[in-house]
Amino acid sequence: MVSSPRILVIAGMHRSGTSLLASAAVAAGVDMGAELMAGGKGNRLGHFEDEDFVRFHEGCLARRGASSLHPPAPAVCELSAMERRLAEELVERRAAKAAWGWKDPRGTLFLPYWERTLDGACFLLVYRHPVEVALSLLRRGLDLEVRLDPRQAIRAWTTYNGQLLDFHARRPESCLLWGLAGATRDFAAALALLARRTGLPFAGGELDRLYRPAELGDGLAAREIEWQAVVPEAMQLYRRLEAAADLPCGSPRADDGHLRAATRREQETQEASEYLLAAALGAPPGGAAGAIPPAHRIQYSEMKSLIAWQAERIAALADRQAEQDAALPARLERVVAVRRGWDRVETTRAYRAIRAYWREAVRLRGWRRQAGWRLRRALGMAPAPPPSEIVVGCVAENDPSFLAQAHRLVRSLRCFGGSLAGARMLVCVVGSIGAAERLKLEREGAEVRIVHRFDPRNRPANKLQFFTEGLATGAGGLLLLDCDTVVVADPWPLLAGGAVVAKIADVASVTHDVFVRLFEHFGLPLPRRRYRTTLRGEPTIAYCNTGFVFLPAALAHGLVPAWREWNRRLLDALDLLGPCAHHCHQASLSLALAARPTPFAAASPALNFPLHMTHLSDAAALRAIDPVILHYHERVDDRGRLLPTAYPRAQARIDALNRRLQETSCLEAPLLAR
Repeated sequence: MVSSPRILVIAGMHRSGTSLLASAAVAAGVDMGAELMAGGKGNRLGHFEDEDFVRFHEGCLARRGASSLHPPAPAVCELSAMERRLAEELVERRAAKAAWGWKDPRGTLFLPYWERTLDGACFLLVYRHPVEVALSLLRRGLDLEVRLDPRQAIRAWTTYNGQLLDFHARRPESCLLWGLAGATRDFAAALALLARRTGLPFAGGELDRLYRPAELGDGLAAREIEWQAVVPEAMQLYRRLEAAADLPCGSPRADDGHLRAATRREQETQEASEYLLAAALGAPPGGAAGAIPPAHRIQYSEMKSLIAWQAERIAALADRQAEQDAALPARLERVVAVRRGWDRVETTRAYRAIRAYWREAVRLRGWRRQAGWRLRRALGMAPAPPPSEIVVGCVAENDPSFLAQAHRLVRSLRCFGGSLAGARMLVCVVGSIGAAERLKLEREGAEVRIVHRFDPRNRPANKLQFFTEGLATGAGGLLLLDCDTVVVADPWPLLAGGAVVAKIADVASVTHDVFVRLFEHFGLPLPRRRYRTTLRGEPTIAYCNTGFVFLPAALAHGLVPAWREWNRRLLDALDLLGPCAHHCHQASLSLALAARPTPFAAASPALNFPLHMTHLSDAAALRAIDPVILHYHERVDDRGRLLPTAYPRAQARIDALNRRLQETSCLEAPLLAR
């Protein structure tokens, strides 16, 4: 038995990175052999394998009818007397060296013998993902066993790495078990760990000249292949290696291996190779037998293209962000300088005078437009667009209750809409919608559109997405309704042309004090309190419940972008709204109307009749109103019928609606379930 603390043995399956670690040993001054195997395809800078040890291990395998990629199982535990004598001669010729070692993947199969022979040696055991090893062997194309049967690569990997795991379990104090990806992720730190264990001066300074991590070809591109189903035994062993390793590979990262520097074409080639290997190993990646329907193939291709495009866009945005971050300090300095200049300007008397002038100019412009519209309306020159040019719509979440509300609204319009019963109806659904729900809405004559969420901070603001879709239809007028409304009479006679038509809020859910704070913060002239809330009679500016909004298309092109912009600005300053933040989308309409003066007509309360205000003592004001559009909120039973109300005229409309819906079988479950 030879005893020396200066012996380093590097073992592991072929194509697992042992050559890279052997090159590090050579750079650290370890004598890895006088006659090293020359480089070739796959290892152009050399294998760093001692020819004496390679010939010895190859001879032992040949005498057992095996080879390096067709190993005996289990590994070779016992050597013949002649083989032991040859091994001892190899060691004796090197025993006088200060620090020596050898690297040979085949030696992995003889670790039980070398464990007993080289007392005190350090064993560096390296493993790699089984699929990466198989792909590397196939790319090299020099191994006939693997070319004839790719499954042989996985079988050999299992034998080699099973030996590594057993050896590590028996002798953890004398070996290090490393995953290749874990070692190369921070190679300098890995070499520092090896230096502490061996006492040898390992360092990575010379390795950039010898090897680049990209040349290892590590990492997998086709993330959707379930390798556990393809090679279950190998993947189970791989997980056990990961659990026992001193440096595990860890979860794959986007910047690991050659994929971080690969071109798109290289990535596609890598992905194709993995699919072909999965098929060759006997398990198709999808796991599904039979032909795939054309629609599914097209959808899958589109999704893959979209994912690739998004990845490119994310990379471009990351580069742009880095540029912006680099330029940020200089921009901040300029902003601070400009802000100081404005602070000085704002303290001057001239600035205050100019600001007061422009506020009054905006107020005067709004007054002129409003007065001009009222005059045209009085002269009959501002008619509402004809019913055939009006598009009615709502925006619903992809949720059974919201879709039930949308279906109920569409059906009520068809049954009771009068002039608008045949109008185009757009149901905009946020995100997606199932095929069955889409079909039910389309059977009622609705057009279903998928829209993006406006902003996750304020879900009611999704209704603004309707105008983008509605304007695209070339409509003359756009009528936006909340999903939880129903049409019970003809709304068209109550509409006005040339003006925004919306109902003043029932109560001041955004108080006047809050509006004072908002208009002062944004530097807008505060409108006069010309209107009164419909239930309590509180004086208010043009502040509306947006459950009903009618916009002529000519005005929508200017007002809708302003409404959207002010909504975003308010969402970035929600603290200004305080407890009124939920009504951000309503407050933003008031700001848009003030910032972009637009003719406004307060809608009749009949166009947005609230059924949920019975708790107010003065709700009796609603008794005299004959509703046209009911806003029922949650007042609906499990069968989709509106609940009774205390207002007689509204109750008559509810009875007619419930009866008509029942007669036309509009209450079928589960769509109209609450």
